Amino acid sequence: MNNEVKVLNDWLNDIFHKKLRGFEPNTSYYDNVPTIDSAIKEMVAYANTNGGCLIWGMETEPDVKIIGLANDVLLDERVSHICKQLPDTLNYCFYKFNVGEKQLVGVLIFKAQKTILVHGVKYTMQNRKPMPETPIIFISHSSKDKKKGLAFVELLEELGVPSSSIIFTSEDRFGIPVGQNIFDYLKNEIHENTHMIYLLSENYFDSPACLNEMGASWITGNDFTYIAVPEFNFASSKFAGIAIDNHRIGFEMNNRDRMFEFRNIIHKKFALSPIDERRWYSLWDKYTQKLL
Repeated sequence: MNNEVKVLNDWLNDIFHKKLRGFEPNTSYYDNVPTIDSAIKEMVAYANTNGGCLIWGMETEPDVKIIGLANDVLLDERVSHICKQLPDTLNYCFYKFNVGEKQLVGVLIFKAQKTILVHGVKYTMQNRKPMPETPIIFISHSSKDKKKGLAFVELLEELGVPSSSIIFTSEDRFGIPVGQNIFDYLKNEIHENTHMIYLLSENYFDSPACLNEMGASWITGNDFTYIAVPEFNFASSKFAGIAIDNHRIGFEMNNRDRMFEFRNIIHKKFALSPIDERRWYSLWDKYTQKLL
């Protein structure tokens, strides 16, 4: 280890209050300041994992070498632009420091107490890279409403949502794989980036399993949307008595304007390509026919 790298490791050791052994997985090194988008995603990914540190101004290939950053106004501007676009809930510190005559920037990121999203997507560090965690749509429903639920699932697929990101237990290809314990599978598959759809009906409120799903997702704090079968009345006393927020606006499955709003939420969450409006209305007509 050359003297410059030793000085850098000593500095990192002071920050983390622990002995560093070479380049640990919780530290990333760059020869320059990354783009704003890359920096934000990596900082958030570290926060969503176990925290970490970024060092700008250092090469690691082919050999470890500190090259430093230019000490000019542009550097301060780039760092300032990154800071302005970071999520408010991200806890971090920027450090400018020198190793010999070479200037570096260190960014210390603390582990987040609650998941932080970037454009609606959760990023975590995987193999030293920020990777998006695929969102999941879980459709909590009564098996007696399978036909209407499947129509909704097929509409999601037509919009571009991957079938692997949809859990709809009444249909084999969206349900629990053969040999899996249903509770263990759902526990592993439903994570913080799961969007719950409560397909409300009289059947739903008569099902203990459905009410258990609603209660479990409420405890874990998943985002959710109420969508009701056309026959269900939101003024029902059963809906008024639920444990979770019943003041959030829900809508009926055949409400075109509200479904249009929900479509836009899903497009953003899954970063889907825009859909031609003429095609959307064609899909809508096919979808509503399936609800009859």
